[in-house]
Amino acid sequence: MTGLAVGNSLVVLAAILRPGRSVGHAGHVVQKQSAGLLLHRGEPGLQQVLLVHMGGPFWMKKDEGAWSIPKGEFEPGEDPLAAARREFEEELGSPPPPGAYRDLGSIKMRAGKLVTVWALEGDFAKDAHSAWQDTRIAIRR
Repeated sequence: MTGLAVGNSLVVLAAILRPGRSVGHAGHVVQKQSAGLLLHRGEPGLQQVLLVHMGGPFWMKKDEGAWSIPKGEFEPGEDPLAAARREFEEELGSPPPPGAYRDLGSIKMRAGKLVTVWALEGDFAKDAHSAWQDTRIAIRR
């Protein structure tokens, strides 16, 4: 892997997803699972991750904290990696680029949702609802 090292991928992922930050209702425990892809590209000294702006009326006019990796919920028994690839295509309009998927594990959010993520090195044409971000900036979005 020429891009992000596994340890760095986990640091970037944790900062983007902000485990412990809940957007749901206070006291409501969500028993759902999500799967997503951390698409990255770069060279020494410049590493970037692809982030998407969360949709819906709540996020429409927000920028701070409104960016994340492409991810979505999946049902029990469904293959999480297949769900991550499906959600990537649903959110970005095209399938993820070819490459080797690296399992980064799962992060439990404060509201109880378990987010399982794979890293994938590759390039992708961004659209109006996505952006390539330098990893040093992405962890603050």
